[in-house]
Amino acid sequence: MILSAPSFLIPGTYLENVRYIDTIPEVKCIELLFFTFDDDSWNIFQCERKEIQRYVGRFDFSVHMPDPILPEHETLIEGTKDFVSHYIVHPDFKKPEFFTDLVGKWSGIYGNIFYIENTLAGTIESMPRLPPDLPLCLDTGHLLLQKKSPAGYFNARESRIKKIHLHGTIGEKDHQAVTAEEPWVKEFSVCLKKFSGMVHIEIFNSGGYLRVLENLRRYGIV
Repeated sequence: MILSAPSFLIPGTYLENVRYIDTIPEVKCIELLFFTFDDDSWNIFQCERKEIQRYVGRFDFSVHMPDPILPEHETLIEGTKDFVSHYIVHPDFKKPEFFTDLVGKWSGIYGNIFYIENTLAGTIESMPRLPPDLPLCLDTGHLLLQKKSPAGYFNARESRIKKIHLHGTIGEKDHQAVTAEEPWVKEFSVCLKKFSGMVHIEIFNSGGYLRVLENLRRYGIV
């Protein structure tokens, strides 16, 4: 497995976070977060882009696309495609055919590099005309909030899953640190040990991220 971190673990810019993550030797990938795509975030990234690209080789880079994706977000793809390996997208269940057509168009232009993440809004299998070979990103927190088994989801779709967003829940909140003692973690650790794709610890603070990393070490996963 390849360990990934989000581009927000400490308060600061994209580059400041890349430099911090560089101090965690196990991390080999950084997911650049563009949950929203506005002038401020894009301008900050553009100013830092050349310095961030100096870390290509140390890190693989991916992008979390805005939610929902729109045709104008192709600017983000065009501006990162020369050093980003894949893009995470949330399915749009309010406009499913629009989403399917847009992802299909982008896949035809850029390749099969758009990973569809499971969300709380619906099931990926219910999306009309969605190509059955599109890669998937398994999000454990979303499944837990739906009272579904991450291990069960993984085992049913293993051949298509290329990335895992790993995080836990407390009550109705996700993006929480996971502990080795949680039953679902023990069950899911079997999946993680045989998984050769990217495992992205989706925690947005350094303390929580490092706690999850330590739990993965305890299982001998990293």
